[in-house]
Amino acid sequence: MEQVETGSYISIGLVFNGREFISKEKTIDTVLLTLKKNGAQIKNCKYSKDPDGENWITIEINEILNSNNLSQILVNNFNGNISILLPCNDCGLTAIFSFHNIDEDYFGILIEIPERQLLSYNSDNVAEAEEWAINMISLLYNSAPFSYSFCDNEAEIEYSLEDLADKIETAYSLTVIPEKEGLQLIKNAWFIDGLTKR
Repeated sequence: MEQVETGSYISIGLVFNGREFISKEKTIDTVLLTLKKNGAQIKNCKYSKDPDGENWITIEINEILNSNNLSQILVNNFNGNISILLPCNDCGLTAIFSFHNIDEDYFGILIEIPERQLLSYNSDNVAEAEEWAINMISLLYNSAPFSYSFCDNEAEIEYSLEDLADKIETAYSLTVIPEKEGLQLIKNAWFIDGLTKR
């Protein structure tokens, strides 16, 4: 039986403009394939058959035929998530990968990593963890260009790019917005642990 991680999570969010990208399923497939090509391992997939989350289904790795099955499960069911092991230095980080609709035009992918796995409360390690997250976001942007991305403690996908514009100074610890020259990094006054000041 899989052990449930307690404590807070560091969230990496990728927000896509559905009017510009191919499809939700294709986006999920692309992100999962990029993670797998870079050493990630899918452990299982869970989803609910009902909106109240009373009837859960778990699919173990040996039952998962390909990432296309996973993307369809995430888009077409309730509260779907994938347990995935992400490479980080010499260890693996157990993460939860999930899909979110924001509105009819925007959708997102949220990757949640247990805080205690990703960092300790030493500010040098917080900076290293943030650099790891920036590298992960850059890697994913190269294969699945997003409208914006973020990283913060217990953060949720809440805003379209237009809605984010007037909240940019308070929404997330780290926001990444594509520009013509490359990715613009906006770092607010706190690190991704939500506590440590820059």
